[in-house]
Amino acid sequence: MAEIEKDAPAAQTAPAPKKKKSGASKPKTPEPENEVFSGRLLIAAILTAGMVIVPVSPLSALITRKSPTSAARSSWKVGSSQELHLTVITADYRKLACADDRVAPSGAHCEFKSNGEPFPRPEDAPVDDNKATILQPYRTTDGLLLYASGLWAQPEIATRLHDEPPQGVAETKLARFIVSCKASFLAEWSDPKLRWAPTDKFATPSNSDGVVEKNVMVTEVSGCKILQDERH
Repeated sequence: MAEIEKDAPAAQTAPAPKKKKSGASKPKTPEPENEVFSGRLLIAAILTAGMVIVPVSPLSALITRKSPTSAARSSWKVGSSQELHLTVITADYRKLACADDRVAPSGAHCEFKSNGEPFPRPEDAPVDDNKATILQPYRTTDGLLLYASGLWAQPEIATRLHDEPPQGVAETKLARFIVSCKASFLAEWSDPKLRWAPTDKFATPSNSDGVVEKNVMVTEVSGCKILQDERH
């Protein structure tokens, strides 16, 4: 029998070669050295200017200023005087009040004799003397309590009250300021009753640590000057 020839296997077609992508990415063009240098020089100049300007600017004063401290409470003696620093806003003229039927040696007294009972005004008293003889409670910049009369009658403080009247103005829009005064210590009263706002009831105060303040020094202030003012 004749041998049957087997068909030779079909030749495999070779895969088509892959086409290379056209448009290869172009190398980045380096920035001109003079532009890089100029940018760095500008940044350095700005930083240098900031170092020079900020220390002498009002911003620096706001950042670095520290409230002055008053004479230590242990040095407050009846018959002596010390420099004290009070922190106030013009709204304090009407807000702050104490209640007591005692009268200081200077003739000054609280606005009220007791809760809800105003202290009687002498018939010959001026209609408005900026509360020259009215005792009001204040705190020093370091939190010490005192009664003081005469603050708003001081020329510089009276001018501030006139320039920034608190009537009809939100307290948040009133700038707090610090005043330096010579305080003459007239008496020390026990069991003080005071309020920090007309809506409060008269009560014995406590300090920032929650300690009840059983005594208060009664003072008359003079020579008051504004030291720090948040408007500037």
